[in-house]
Amino acid sequence: MSVCRPEGPINLTTVPSLSVSWLAAAGSSGMVVDLSQVTDVDSSSLALLIAARRAVEEAGGVFEVKAVPDSMKTLASLYGVNFIVENLAPHD
Repeated sequence: MSVCRPEGPINLTTVPSLSVSWLAAAGSSGMVVDLSQVTDVDSSSLALLIAARRAVEEAGGVFEVKAVPDSMKTLASLYGVNFIVENLAPHD
């Protein structure tokens, strides 16, 4: 299982480089994304999590998010994608 521990912001500036490494890691048996060192997020961070989760699940793996910042939980709620930060299936 791959573990991704980004540091600093996950935003429009950093998502392109993160997406390359995260999507490459998605082919493994699973992925844990530890957000404990993330300092700032925007809507592109949610898009990255959704893309990574989709890739992992399509490969038959398990996707998990840990230490989600409150700001990301708020964004997820506003966009109606709470499932991504609560480790739920999309329709739970």
